[in-house]
Amino acid sequence: MTTTPIEAVAFDCFGTLIDFGDQAFAEAYGMICAEQGIAIDGPVFYEKWMEVWRRLVARPDATQPRSSHPDGALPVNSPAALSPEVDVPEHPDHHAPSAGRNRALDGEVGPFRTYQEEWTEHFALCFEEFGVAGDAPLAHRRLVELLAQSNAFPEAKNVVEAIGRRLPVAMLSNADDDFLLPPLERNGLTFPVVISSQSARAYKPHVAIFRQLGEKLSLPPERILYVGDSMLADVTGARNAGLQAAWLNRKRNTEWSASGRDLLEPHFEIETLDGLLAILNIG
Repeated sequence: MTTTPIEAVAFDCFGTLIDFGDQAFAEAYGMICAEQGIAIDGPVFYEKWMEVWRRLVARPDATQPRSSHPDGALPVNSPAALSPEVDVPEHPDHHAPSAGRNRALDGEVGPFRTYQEEWTEHFALCFEEFGVAGDAPLAHRRLVELLAQSNAFPEAKNVVEAIGRRLPVAMLSNADDDFLLPPLERNGLTFPVVISSQSARAYKPHVAIFRQLGEKLSLPPERILYVGDSMLADVTGARNAGLQAAWLNRKRNTEWSASGRDLLEPHFEIETLDGLLAILNIG
């Protein structure tokens, strides 16, 4: 794959620099339930969370098998189940899909909702479907606290600083500022350019948020390397916007899957952030 010279490096946050992924979310949900006196294990709540999310973002055709679509795949801008084999049950009528949850690649950005709005609503829906009297605003505030206290991966600070001595570095994350900025400061991660979905009023993988990154860095997109752990939000989103993309594949996954959607290949694949130093010829 042909690449052009890299003149800046931008990073995803959670799962890339900050060690807070699926397992951490499950543990956080378990802690939140325990603190509210709700007898639901974290992994069980996590599965409900993901089930509700799939229903909230799904379009009418989202649960159809691949064989029912041209070329055996769903349109790239259609959110769907995590795979064609995942059964997504019908949503109750009063749980209509919410504006702003469609994570499209391009087109009109549409209405924007912060994670404070989305997650508070999401906790309320999960509590309701479990049949428990949980405090959704309190649950959201506690999740934000836990995210703010999270730690960076061991190599993150050294790699960012090494690159930052040679090239401009930036942070671009789907996050509200109240849980993005504290862990960066806590872990000594400094970026001249920080773009959150809240400040951009758009979510990855949409091209609009990546365009803002190029504007802030005053560089054409092909000169920017974006680094992230999500094949959809980070790699496909960045490449669709014209950036170079490095997939951080810590789990050494060999198969790519994202809601039955078409994915674009990364320019680079690394298992730890240290791999960036070789790509950039930084000793």
